[in-house]
Amino acid sequence: PSIERGDGVWLYTDSGGKILDACSGGAMVSNLGHVAPAVVDAGARQAEEIAYMYMDHFTNQPQEDLAARLLEVAAPEMARVRFASSGSEANETALRLARQYHVDRGEADR
Repeated sequence: PSIERGDGVWLYTDSGGKILDACSGGAMVSNLGHVAPAVVDAGARQAEEIAYMYMDHFTNQPQEDLAARLLEVAAPEMARVRFASSGSEANETALRLARQYHVDRGEADR
C-alpha cells in the first residue's frame, strides 16, 4: 500500500485505508507514535535555531545537557559521552574503543 500519513499508531493509505503500524523496525516510531506532538514541537523549535550541525567540530547546549544526563546514570568510570550521527559512525567508534581498550591493556595484537 501507498502510505499518505501517520497518526499515533496508525498509518493511512492514499486510498483511504487505515493500518495499525505494529512494525518495530525502520525509524523506530512505534514507541512514540507518528506525529507525536512533543517530538514535532521539539523538532520545530530546534529547526528555528539550527537544523543540523556536524558534531565532530562543534557542540551545542542541548547536546551538552543530554551528555550530562547520560553521565548521571552511567557507570562511575564513564567520564565522557561521544555522539554519532549514524549507525556507521557509532560502529566505527565502538571498534576504535574496543581496539584502544586492548592496546591500553598491552594486548595490541588482539
